[in-house]
Amino acid sequence: MKTLTYWILWALIVTSCQSKNDQTKNNQSQNQSTQKKEVEEDEQPEYVKAITQDKMKATLRDYCEKLNNEAYEAAIRDNFSPKVGQYIGMRNVTPAQIAAEVNRFLSTKKQVNYQVDLDKLKVKGYLAKVPLSFSWRGYYAKVLLELSFDANYKIAFYKEAKVFDKAVVTFVQREFSESYKGCEPHSNGCVHYTLSYPEIIKAPAYLIDKLPKKPTTYGSPAMGVIHKITSPEAVVDTLHHWFSKHSIGNNWWIEDATSLTETKYLVTVENNSSWFVGQARPETFVQIDHYDKFTGKKIELADLLIDDSLEDFEQVAFQTVMGEKEGDETCRDIFYLSNAFRILDAGIQLCYSYAIGLPKPCLPNGYEVIVPYEKFKYIIRKDGLLKDKIR
Repeated sequence: MKTLTYWILWALIVTSCQSKNDQTKNNQSQNQSTQKKEVEEDEQPEYVKAITQDKMKATLRDYCEKLNNEAYEAAIRDNFSPKVGQYIGMRNVTPAQIAAEVNRFLSTKKQVNYQVDLDKLKVKGYLAKVPLSFSWRGYYAKVLLELSFDANYKIAFYKEAKVFDKAVVTFVQREFSESYKGCEPHSNGCVHYTLSYPEIIKAPAYLIDKLPKKPTTYGSPAMGVIHKITSPEAVVDTLHHWFSKHSIGNNWWIEDATSLTETKYLVTVENNSSWFVGQARPETFVQIDHYDKFTGKKIELADLLIDDSLEDFEQVAFQTVMGEKEGDETCRDIFYLSNAFRILDAGIQLCYSYAIGLPKPCLPNGYEVIVPYEKFKYIIRKDGLLKDKIR
């Protein structure tokens, strides 16, 4: 009996060892297979790797562009695999399911903007990592995407693996729009007033005093006395009262919009006002203030450039505006740099106001001018906000 027991124990030990050996062999086989695949990927010709990256970039670029154009269904349908293992928190889903959720979430947002940093795209076979910045009115974030693509270079796995940056300001965009007795804005005989501004909910102490406050008076800031009216409804009544006493123009109106946006380094407040109250043509006023996101310091145009180079930038801007007519000395004498500027992907956009009493520079192509980075990269600060624009 003891002999039989020993034989059974011995058989169990042998079987266990054999199982462990088989498992070890399987693991070794899998590791060898993975290593072989990695070697094969590393040994791919450079032109194959380049084609792979280009196709992935095209997919990501199309995805972001369609989201930015509010084509949410197309953004998913055209760029995702028929079966997606993961999309953020959703698992094992179809493009239709993803599109429904994206549409539900983003359709309520305004100023949606998605941007992938394709210069930092890292690819290994069908796997990729790339930084993604996304924002909408009242929110900004930057994350690291982990992706996998199918054989057609459609996205089969989409995960926000790491958060790099988040918005420091929380706000709700408030809006008011009213016309006299419900008339159609800009129609003959109609008076209307629209107002939009961010109501700050939360912001760092070093920024809070520099951000827009909830209005206590209404009307356009550039219009003097009408800005002292104490309710938005009263602006409409006041405008109509003035309009009824004057025969100049077919309609009177004021439109006043203030927006707040965040990027990786900046919080930007932009006010655009326009009004028509009987003058020869509508007047416009633009003010744009940029603040360092982490210190609250106001960022001027000169802060983006090397020391004592603002005059050089002005000359480049004038040449960009005038083109072949840059020799026009009269225009050169009255040209000036606007304090209102936007930092765009393509360059610095100078924005000029048009109002009675303001200087009128020679601007043959409108009141917004983009100065491409390529034209002034030699004076961009290497340690400044535009350092990534130096190639």
